[in-house]
Amino acid sequence: MDTDVNRHDRMTGCLGEAAGIAIGLVKLGTCDLAAITDMLTYARESQHEKILRGLAVGLALTLYGRLEEADHCIGELSRDKDPILRWAAALAIAAAYAGTANNQAVRQLLHMAVSDVADDVRRAAVSAIGFVLFRSPEQCPTVVSLLAESYNPHVRFAAAVSWLLLPDFLNHIALNYIQKYAIPSLQLIFMKLSAVCGNIFAVIYSFF
Repeated sequence: MDTDVNRHDRMTGCLGEAAGIAIGLVKLGTCDLAAITDMLTYARESQHEKILRGLAVGLALTLYGRLEEADHCIGELSRDKDPILRWAAALAIAAAYAGTANNQAVRQLLHMAVSDVADDVRRAAVSAIGFVLFRSPEQCPTVVSLLAESYNPHVRFAAAVSWLLLPDFLNHIALNYIQKYAIPSLQLIFMKLSAVCGNIFAVIYSFF
């Protein structure tokens, strides 16, 4: 009986996580206030971490590309006592300001990266910087370089991820902290590629 109950709880969490993401996909970029309110209310009532994370992604997707329209929701999420909802704030900034190089968004992410007590939130905030700056790759090294030297391994990892989001990441792959996280990622990618992909293998191998 205990096994059945645990299995049911796990399935409920998985289904709830999928539903939260699905709501975000259906409401992608709409900034639908009613949907956002419903998701926030349910997230604060739910005890399932999977459901919370699904709703967090759903909220971010709903705010995709909305810029300043998303600021009120982002502010509410960033002040929440639940670290998963603060994690959602970082995802929301990445979605709302993707590719814009918005200074306010970058400053807010930097503040979260150095001040939040939850490693998940700090990692998400630094990774989100890559999403905000991916159309302005020349700005990313200045912003991320100090974070790459952080004592916190989660922040260092996210700094590497933000580099890998840039279109010119191959120019920076020779850096040690990029290699540490890039190599395992590239191995996973290579498993799905074949020789017909051209000279990408030779180009990447030349850096190691």
